[in-house]
Amino acid sequence: MTAEVEPRALAWRPAIRRGPSAPKGIRACFAAYLGTSALIALTASCQTLGPPNLRVNAEEMPTLAALAYPKNAGLGKDLDIIVTRKGDTIELANRTALAYKNHYLWLNQEYVILVDHIKIGTENRYELGGFTDRHHETYPIGSLLTPDKTKPLISADLHNPATNTRHRLIVVDQRTNGR
Repeated sequence: MTAEVEPRALAWRPAIRRGPSAPKGIRACFAAYLGTSALIALTASCQTLGPPNLRVNAEEMPTLAALAYPKNAGLGKDLDIIVTRKGDTIELANRTALAYKNHYLWLNQEYVILVDHIKIGTENRYELGGFTDRHHETYPIGSLLTPDKTKPLISADLHNPATNTRHRLIVVDQRTNGR
């Protein structure tokens, strides 16, 4: 004996229609889903793109990772260079009368990059993804879906390997409104 289901018992399940005859609510949900998916894909691709001079140099990574923070280096005078974090980049505003060449820029006494030239003025921009630590890991930057992975910018030092002196810089982290 088989039990038959009455057509009335399935009446609570609405028929799913696709295409132009689908209800407007379903079409709107599908459009929102496609829009969100496109936004996520665009955000992910934009984080890997950028001007070529700001990208990570793969040849320098092992050399930089082998460096240790120069805590025993002589402490030079504090420099009037303001390091401002804006998203996944930092900008250096060099308010001194000197340009600096071939120095190491240290962030949070952990992440380092070799800076070829710091010009006088504000045209000094570096991608945080270019900084590396001793474990070959880049500076942690949060994204749209992982904002908790970002690390605040606390300190910045400029190290001159020729004279073995370290200079402290002024730091402003836009995420914390300069505090």
